[in-house]
Amino acid sequence: MLLGLLLAASAPAIPAPTAQVSPTDPAAIVLLLQREGYKAKLDKDKDGDPMIESASGGAQFQIFFYDCKEGRDCGSLTFHAGYAMDKDKKPAADKIVEYNREWRYGRAYLDADKDPNLEFDIAFGGASMPEKMFIENVDAWTRSMASFQGHVGW
Repeated sequence: MLLGLLLAASAPAIPAPTAQVSPTDPAAIVLLLQREGYKAKLDKDKDGDPMIESASGGAQFQIFFYDCKEGRDCGSLTFHAGYAMDKDKKPAADKIVEYNREWRYGRAYLDADKDPNLEFDIAFGGASMPEKMFIENVDAWTRSMASFQGHVGW
């Protein structure tokens, strides 16, 4: 019995399972964002798929859910921020190309009204990811937003 106790005491500790994030549970993502200090509200997009509304640095953003089956069991998501700007302040297309060339995270484009937009995709591949990794992606997204806003003069 003493040998068993000694072996148990010297065995490496098994780490506790980490909480996971999946696009199949938008409400859990809302709670995680709120716990991290973001405002976050669950809604639906025009197709009936989940959508989260949030903000960072004074700018609104949305998280759209994709690859959904009847508004549920989604497989990926996209962070999106659109910046409505006065006509004389809208960036030229080459400014957007320059951002895409220089910034690692996110994809910038001009919409039909020539307003700048930024997106950031996360594919889950039918799996989930640890909360810490998801929050690192959120942090990369918010850094991208801040960089983009400075780049386009928003």
